[in-house]
Amino acid sequence: MPTATIDEQGTRIYFVDTGSVFGSGNYTTLIMYHGTGFNSATFKKLIPLAPNKNMRLVLVNRRNYRGSTPYSNTDLENIALGRKAILEQMALDASGFLNWFLDHHDLPRMSKDGKSGGICLLGWSMGTATTLAFLGQPDLVGKQTYARLEPYLRRLVNYDSPSHALGFGFPPQAYLPVLGLTERDTSEELNAFPYWVGTHYTHPGDIATNDFLALDSQSQRGVRPHTETLSEAELEDMIEPGSARNDIGIAFYGDILIYLQEQANKALFDEYYAKTILPRLKVIHFVCLETLWVPLHALMQVRKRRERLIKEGKVIRPYGIVELPNESHFAHWEAPEKFFSKLVEALAI
Repeated sequence: MPTATIDEQGTRIYFVDTGSVFGSGNYTTLIMYHGTGFNSATFKKLIPLAPNKNMRLVLVNRRNYRGSTPYSNTDLENIALGRKAILEQMALDASGFLNWFLDHHDLPRMSKDGKSGGICLLGWSMGTATTLAFLGQPDLVGKQTYARLEPYLRRLVNYDSPSHALGFGFPPQAYLPVLGLTERDTSEELNAFPYWVGTHYTHPGDIATNDFLALDSQSQRGVRPHTETLSEAELEDMIEPGSARNDIGIAFYGDILIYLQEQANKALFDEYYAKTILPRLKVIHFVCLETLWVPLHALMQVRKRRERLIKEGKVIRPYGIVELPNESHFAHWEAPEKFFSKLVEALAI
């Protein structure tokens, strides 16, 4: 199993790398971080599509997922108590991997127009918390790492990011089965979670209104369950229920939501950091329109926040929003060609 040793403590990060694109001097390296419970194998249908799109894919298993270093006892305590330290560890993991990858590979730099070459960083679902930790923990990551990455890192993609990864709370009336996973170990909650996140939902209103009532926030599951399309071997390959519980705890224990909000503010909405840290970096909010209500709620909150800041005259980080109609939270598996074409197009905006 290919792994990167990213720090002096011997922390290992497992990854799959499609390698440089033959004959290309300007290919883009897309580093992808998975979400809760589903490891990087969820992206494997994109692997054969990459070369024809002039893309190099690097699919990372986050800490505590198969092949990567497990959480330490201290990490688990930080999760259980909702300490900021767990987000700081995520920032170090992400920056350590990026530094390691540059140490070991001669990558094309970003083009002058910022639309090709270089590195794009994608976080899917709760993986967004890791990629935002890299950008939103600047004192920890350090100026030296950002300076090293500045000629390369050109896009950050928040793919179907949930509300909590961006530090937004949840409306109390909405259905949220994940809370049970943080409180007890039962097969009921473990079975409910993949159905909840992995089905298609028809939302009753217009999400462009930014009105929460436009969302179906009550259904426990939609239609066409993702997990029912997977073979036993595929389920075994990509789903890690034990790791899911820790990821969910990161969002709900203690004061962690406050720290997630601070992190997202620095990464996405703060005028000073937008001007001083990777100023050429553009953020793409990539969202599927038949996903569960949580990522769409996050999109609404982002739009409202940005509109307010722009109205106040703030100069914030460039931000594009890309919507994918008719697709669920697992568009990358259920419609890989459609998803990847739309994503590659968005990376060149």
